[in-house]
Amino acid sequence: MKPTGLIFITLLLFGFGCTASTLEPAVNSTQPTSSNDQVVMLPTILNGQADEQELEIGIFYYPWYQNPETDGGWWHWDGFGDQAYAPPENIQSDYYPLLGAYSSFDPAVVDQHLAWMKAANIDVVISSWWGINSPENAAIPLILETAARHDLKVAFHIEPYTGRTADSLISDVAYINQTYGSHPAFYRTNQTSRWNSSTQNKGVFFVWLISAPDFESDPVEPDYWLRAVDTIHQSQSGGMVIANATESRWLDGGHFDGLYNYATVQPADESTFAWSTNLPIGAWYVPSVLPGFVGERSNIDIALPRENGQSYRDQWSAALETPVEPFMLTITSFNEWHEGSSIEPAAKSGPQGTEGLYKNYGQLGQMGYLELTAELAERLPQAKWPTPAHISLHFSTTSDWSTFTLLSGGELIRPTQVSVSDQAQLSPTQDGRQLLTQPLAQSEQGETAEAVVEFHLVNVLEQLTFEIERGFAGATTAEIWNLKDPSNPILINSVMWDGVTDGEKNKFQFQLDGALFKSQ
Repeated sequence: MKPTGLIFITLLLFGFGCTASTLEPAVNSTQPTSSNDQVVMLPTILNGQADEQELEIGIFYYPWYQNPETDGGWWHWDGFGDQAYAPPENIQSDYYPLLGAYSSFDPAVVDQHLAWMKAANIDVVISSWWGINSPENAAIPLILETAARHDLKVAFHIEPYTGRTADSLISDVAYINQTYGSHPAFYRTNQTSRWNSSTQNKGVFFVWLISAPDFESDPVEPDYWLRAVDTIHQSQSGGMVIANATESRWLDGGHFDGLYNYATVQPADESTFAWSTNLPIGAWYVPSVLPGFVGERSNIDIALPRENGQSYRDQWSAALETPVEPFMLTITSFNEWHEGSSIEPAAKSGPQGTEGLYKNYGQLGQMGYLELTAELAERLPQAKWPTPAHISLHFSTTSDWSTFTLLSGGELIRPTQVSVSDQAQLSPTQDGRQLLTQPLAQSEQGETAEAVVEFHLVNVLEQLTFEIERGFAGATTAEIWNLKDPSNPILINSVMWDGVTDGEKNKFQFQLDGALFKSQ
């Protein structure tokens, strides 16, 4: 029996103490030395079988590290631009990996990484990918083969490499599908979205920095990507494209399948993931949670302290407290050491001779974030999101402007425009109203502005109070339809307001029985 209600989710995930550890370190490595041991401990998994969960968990993974032993030189550990570090003792990170300054091309390292992920109840490795000719692309075959052994899947995080464009996104997805799509570890889904109705099994592609093609390019609007995303949807292999944004305009403007936030570098509260309630119906909500954001040695001017794991717990709670069920929960990150967002085990301090240079994971200990991830993930199967009522508003006015809002008794979320008449505009306001406008001249000629918008209605009480407001001329009509069966919509109520009140604002309120919606 699954519990109902969002409050129970919070208590379930965060109201209990930590479980016994299933991740134990054991000496098994020839990696560089740490400050406390002559060899770095390469932890192995004891009792690391992951529990099945309904909500999949993905984690952003960075296969961009190299060292002389494996690759003939250093890469990423030694910094970027004017920042110069001298690995293995001095690396660009506020934390030092338990495995040392490793290579992403070392099979033993990749095997350990994915074993840790599996034991932490992670399902999908979302690998950073910087183009066909990048080292990150060269690392993919090893990641796929290793993922297959650990029963993990691999998705792709397409980064803003120099020269990325909307057209290259098409060719990148085609290349990835052709090169890796037949591998058993390639992540696929048959889910649909608002802009992709195909039920074929297809890959999922995360696209970072959607506001510009690459770091050197000027900002773009959502429609810059529209043709590319439509082309991917309609291709033989298909694909779902998830944009790094939290503004819903990217969805209908660019036809993206969903949004992910990647990093929220502020203390999490109930408003942190409120952007989920603005996603149109059918768009994927993909929240990203992180343990902290600590990059002083990388000169990053934003930060989120870890607070001994509390920041991580708070972000999980905030991501799951919204009334919108996620498609996937993503973790930022497994090993982005430069930004200090890693949950990969960190040494208690750096190599010998660097005491005081590196931070640690505090009271959680070096394995603590893997254990905490496993603990939180194990409770996900018992979480349940409210089943929303699906309603439609047919809104029309002969005034130059009019608004419709739900004042009390429930919450309208996921506004989804279906149609708007010529020269009219339907816009949500910051206080939750739907504002329908048309040119004043058109209104004065008695023309009607019309719009149809769908919602999900949640948290329904016994009585709902709605309000219509408009200018002091014309009339406004609001029809509310039940879309439980979209092929057979049922009219719940129709209200026409053509009166004028004595106050400064021309408002009309009406009530409806909550049972009309709960019966859905």
